[in-house]
Amino acid sequence: KPRLVAGLAAGMVAFHPVLARASAEVRREVPAGFFLLLAFYLLLLSFRTRRLWPLYAVLVGVVGFFAFMTRVEAAVLMPLFCAAPFVKAAGALRKKVLIAVCIFVSFWALELPYYIWLHRQTGRLMFSQAVIRKVEDPARSVELKLFGASDEGVR
Repeated sequence: KPRLVAGLAAGMVAFHPVLARASAEVRREVPAGFFLLLAFYLLLLSFRTRRLWPLYAVLVGVVGFFAFMTRVEAAVLMPLFCAAPFVKAAGALRKKVLIAVCIFVSFWALELPYYIWLHRQTGRLMFSQAVIRKVEDPARSVELKLFGASDEGVR
């Protein structure tokens, strides 16, 4: 009987709307945290290595983009990752500038095509799909999802 009760409780928890929403939040938070920590680790490696630092700096931008794709707020940290080399006291200024440029260019090399695609799909300037919920009409969105685009439904 305890297994049956546990199974029923797990089923109720799995389908409760509030808990399902919280579960979706966790699914976005965990990868974003992982990607941000990985980007920070790669940034530290780019400071410490003599040979592979450009590769690590480029990977910081790429991994930062992955974090951005899971949580929009991660984009706030990208300028901080670009500024971080200048906070570090030791090291040549040329290497610091190149690390910052590698991070910036690699992030925007992925973000810019995504940004253009979003603009073409929505007709609005936005950096992430998360913004779509804030700018579109909820009733219209539900109508499109349920019934598809029709001549009568287009306003």
